[in-house]
Amino acid sequence: MKAFKFTLLVLILVCTLSAKSQFLMDINGRPIVSKNYDNIEGEPYYNTEWLLGNVKLEDGTLYSNLRLKFNQIEDDVYFQGKDKEALYFLKPVSEFTLRIVNDNNTKIVYFVRGIKGLPDNAFCQVLFKGNTQLIKRVTKVVISVSEYNAAVPVKKIDVNEKYYLISNSTLRRIKPDKKSFIAALSDKQKKIEDYLKVNKTDFKNDEDLAKLITYYNSI
Repeated sequence: MKAFKFTLLVLILVCTLSAKSQFLMDINGRPIVSKNYDNIEGEPYYNTEWLLGNVKLEDGTLYSNLRLKFNQIEDDVYFQGKDKEALYFLKPVSEFTLRIVNDNNTKIVYFVRGIKGLPDNAFCQVLFKGNTQLIKRVTKVVISVSEYNAAVPVKKIDVNEKYYLISNSTLRRIKPDKKSFIAALSDKQKKIEDYLKVNKTDFKNDEDLAKLITYYNSI
């Protein structure tokens, strides 16, 4: 039931953004200085291609069906202008969605910033929203690594993933493994253990983690 409510919430957000959105021609953006990630190993973006999505600014302004790209090194989202150029929003973004379509299946990925206990500008992916929420924070930084027989250091993107539970307005970091989740959900430990016996759960898979928290919220 909680999973249904979260899905419904995302759909409501999408519909609301569509109903109240402004046309692309009304959006003024700031040009992005060319981002050169050539000769750097790794992917700086969440999505390498432009994806359709919806945006809510901190002042409440809503936009729908923009082409968006999420730069996880900058922790900022761009939109594509009418001349296909990449632009920054002039005002801070508070939340946005990305629409991922694979084999006729559509997945809505939801990001939000302003979570208490994390940096104000930190975007987090909401994996499950309910009484107990599951969020994921990904940070990417460019590092130089000295490799054997290399004339110069190699530049790579270092990726750091952290998971958190939010319950009663309290943020708790949690490791993506069985022991940590059972300990964090100890108030319903027996039922969680029974669930894990029946349901094969990959703790490195976000969808499996979301299903586990969905079940926890339902009991």
